[in-house]
Amino acid sequence: MRFILTWFSYLKPRLKKIYLCPELNSEEAIATNVYENFVFSAIKIHAYLKQLRRDNGITFRLEFLLEALEDSFDFAHSVVRKACGPGSGVPVRWLGYQAMHRVFAHKATQENVELTLELARRCKFSRAEEYSDVIERGDTLIRNILF
Repeated sequence: MRFILTWFSYLKPRLKKIYLCPELNSEEAIATNVYENFVFSAIKIHAYLKQLRRDNGITFRLEFLLEALEDSFDFAHSVVRKACGPGSGVPVRWLGYQAMHRVFAHKATQENVELTLELARRCKFSRAEEYSDVIERGDTLIRNILF
């Protein structure tokens, strides 16, 4: 439970109404804010998992990590829907999978190869081309941050 609460705490900083408000931001800006938030939280989660494994020998089953991911995506989706309204077209879950996959693939290790492959499988999305600029900006963050 503490692990999931830690994960959620990494998501909260940029899931504020000012970043998600459709009166202040375009749909692309909202998607960018959501994606970048997922990128930063993925980097933090990657470091947290690495530290737990290194310092304490703690590892998590793939099913547990995927369930925690789903819970975090549901949480983020509910925050976005509350801020933007139920008609928001921002694909929160897909942006989350993209961010997690790209961060974990960037720092691939023997321990997270299964997770990386599963995330890649879940990244399929018919409107992916619409969000290619959002993903590219996030990829620039990943390349420029040392972790």
